[in-house]
Amino acid sequence: METEIVLHIISHSDRLDEILVVVQEMGFGFRDLDDQCGNLTFAERKFRSKEAEYGFNVKTLTQNAYKTQVWVAQKT
Repeated sequence: METEIVLHIISHSDRLDEILVVVQEMGFGFRDLDDQCGNLTFAERKFRSKEAEYGFNVKTLTQNAYKTQVWVAQKT
């Protein structure tokens, strides 16, 4: 039986490496995702990032956004 987890993480980049190491040490491998999920975060890894905007105000031309991370990890 295959175990698959899909994580959508909003994270500070200094913590992202730590999270990925723990997931790998738990025996998960990472699958590649389509470009629709964003650009590669790291050239040598299968993690993607995308800016998720919210709270755009047309009158003041301000917006807020998160830099999200997404990957699919599968138990090997």
